[in-house]
Amino acid sequence: MAKPIKRQRIRHFGFSFASRVILVVGLLLLSFIFFFFAESVRYHLIGESRKVMNVYARLWGVAMSYGTGGAEMSIIFDEIIEKSDFPMVLTDVKNNPQAWRNVGIAANDTTKKSMEKLRRMVAKFDAAREPVGVYLPGSRRLVAKIHFGESRFVSLLRVIPIVEISIIILFLILGYIWTLKVRGYEQQSIWLGMARETAHQLGTPISSLLGWIELLQEKVKNPEKFSGESLSLERILEQMADDVNSLSRVVNRFGNIGFVPELKLKDPAPLVHNIVDYFVSRLPTLHSNVSFDKDIQPVPPVYLNEELMSWAIENLIKNAMESVSKKKGMIKISLRESADKSFVNIIVTDNGRGIPVGDQKKIFSTGFSTKRKGWGIGLSIASRIIEEYHGGKLFLLESKPYERTTFVISVPIKKENV
Repeated sequence: MAKPIKRQRIRHFGFSFASRVILVVGLLLLSFIFFFFAESVRYHLIGESRKVMNVYARLWGVAMSYGTGGAEMSIIFDEIIEKSDFPMVLTDVKNNPQAWRNVGIAANDTTKKSMEKLRRMVAKFDAAREPVGVYLPGSRRLVAKIHFGESRFVSLLRVIPIVEISIIILFLILGYIWTLKVRGYEQQSIWLGMARETAHQLGTPISSLLGWIELLQEKVKNPEKFSGESLSLERILEQMADDVNSLSRVVNRFGNIGFVPELKLKDPAPLVHNIVDYFVSRLPTLHSNVSFDKDIQPVPPVYLNEELMSWAIENLIKNAMESVSKKKGMIKISLRESADKSFVNIIVTDNGRGIPVGDQKKIFSTGFSTKRKGWGIGLSIASRIIEEYHGGKLFLLESKPYERTTFVISVPIKKENV
């Protein structure tokens, strides 16, 4: 009977609530920094604009004190002010427009409609910042005012933080939608992969059972044909019982996915012997072109879960059998202690088609498969069983096509259960 597994759920990787909060706070902080920087630059440029207005106001005051005419004032206005791109309106002390630039109204347009528009513009400018006064030199007599607004560049700085924040929010929304879709595709792929792996796991005992049933039917129909056979009816029934037990183990394996297994200190040699013997006894019904070789050496006991460890080993053997399917194949299973006495190594070697160099780093990734009809979940499950549940390592040692492909399972010796 299969040993029970502790019902303690495995925690899978994901972004915790705290991580999401930190991410959102970080983005908000980044947005605030953008906004603060843009506003600082904007206020600095507005200050520079006021300095220009102060210079112009002083020049205007000097020109008025010496009785400079309109033509001279126009030259001063054009040479000093027109090169600036911020809007401005010069008025008398009662806010009646006298001259203007960069406000969308022609300099010689003095129609009533334009004057009303200029007065509204002056009121808008004054609501945002105080106008610059024009005084006669040596006195505090106010003779004119300069009202000004933000340049196009400064106005753009006001919009930039909003655009940046909008882009960040847009990317967050798109990233969230993309994550949901990817998660949906991953879940669909996992379910399809698990269905494929279930069929893969059930395939061996079912095929074996069908073979034994066919053999029994032949024995019943032609008993004289099998009179000299050493394979008795009792022996066949024993083999069929083993296949039924194997089906039960497969069901139990999938029923306990996602829970922490119970590890017990055991000698792995009997487990490896039983797995290899199971495949060898069923070669006539599974794969007539494959032969097995065992090299089982004495090793120290290790902490393992027999059901899950057998699942990982069986996956490697089944992959090896599929790899040598088109030729006379040899599969060798070895058990030995590592050179540094830290691990027990279970080694599966075959002379099949091998794994391309470009794919060797991807073979343990969920969904990746070198087989045309593969779902890429067998090695991923085996890797998780060995590395996450047993604290060991599963790796591809070497792969030379049709010469030698070797996978190694390394399980720590006398490592405490975690």
